[in-house]
Amino acid sequence: MPLLWTLEDDIWNITSGPGWLNYAYILTGRPVAGIAYYLSSLDPAGRLHLLLRTAEGRNIYVYWQGRSWQTLSLPCRDGEEPYGLVVDGTGRKHILLRLGPGRVKHLLYQGGDWLIRELPFTLPPEPLCFALEDSERLFLCWEEVTGGMKILLSSTYTRAAGWSPPCIIGQERKEAGIYFYGPEASRLYWLVWKPQGGSYGLYYYTRQRARRLSRKEYLGEVLELPDRAPVRLILGSATLLCWTAKGKFTFCLRESPGTTWSKVQTDYLFFPACLEAVAGWPDLRRDKIAFTKICGLDLQWPLILTAEQILPYCRALVSRG
Repeated sequence: MPLLWTLEDDIWNITSGPGWLNYAYILTGRPVAGIAYYLSSLDPAGRLHLLLRTAEGRNIYVYWQGRSWQTLSLPCRDGEEPYGLVVDGTGRKHILLRLGPGRVKHLLYQGGDWLIRELPFTLPPEPLCFALEDSERLFLCWEEVTGGMKILLSSTYTRAAGWSPPCIIGQERKEAGIYFYGPEASRLYWLVWKPQGGSYGLYYYTRQRARRLSRKEYLGEVLELPDRAPVRLILGSATLLCWTAKGKFTFCLRESPGTTWSKVQTDYLFFPACLEAVAGWPDLRRDKIAFTKICGLDLQWPLILTAEQILPYCRALVSRG
C-alpha cells in the first residue's frame, strides 16, 4: 500500500524495492479564513515561519513548532504592510514592514526583544528580492522607474554596519520584464525580457559583487512574457533556465560556464502547465522544480522533479533540434 491516509487527512507515501524502503509523511493543514496574503521563510532547523496579512489589515507572525503553530507578538500598527521576511543562519527573525509611500522599517527579533530601525532610503511598493547573502548578511534588491528607465538598486545589511547605501546594479527600459534571483556565492543573476517590436529579446545577466561588473548574454527571441518567475536550475556545471509561457514549457540550456547557450525552445510537456522554483533554506533550491499545474489540472500537491530528471529531457529536445 504505497499511500495511506489518516483520519486527519495526513498522508504516508511508502515506496520500496529490493533491500530498501523509502517513506514520506505529508501533514495536511486546515484552511485558515480571512488571510489576504502572506510571506514565508524557513529557519536553519527547517521550521516554517509565516507573516500573515488579514483581510481586516492586521499582521500576524506564526511559526511551526513540532505539530502546532506558535505566535509571536509584533510591535507594529495595523496599517503597516508586510514587505519582507527572512530568518538568518543564527535564527534571528528579520521583518520588513511598509509604513507608507517609500518608507520601510526593519524589525529584528533576538533574545525575546524587537530592535526597530527605519531604512535610510526610499523603496518602491514591492522589492525584487529580499534574501540572505550569507548566514547573517541580508540582501535587498528593488527597481525604481525614472525618466522612462528602470534602475536596479541593491543594499546589504549586517548587524555591525546596518544598511549600506543603495548601489546601482543595472538599468533597463521601463517596459522590460526583470526577474531577479537571490545572491549566490558573491554573484548576482537576473533575466530581462526586452521589448523589440512584437516580441522580446531575452538576456541573462551575471554580476560579481566585488568587481561591480555585469556580464550580459543574449539568449534569443521570445514571443511572450513568462507566466511566473523563471526557474534557474543547477546540476554540476550545467545551468537550465525554464518557465512556462501561456502554459507551454520553455527552456534554455548551457552545459558549462563559458559555453554557448542552446536556443530558447518550447515544448508541450504537461501542457497547459505551470511551474515554480522550490524554496528552501537559505534561499532557493537550485536542483528541484515544482509543477503546480499539469495538463490544465491544478494539483493539490505539486509534482516535484529534480534536475537529474528534467535535464535529460531538455537535452534530448536540444539534440533533436
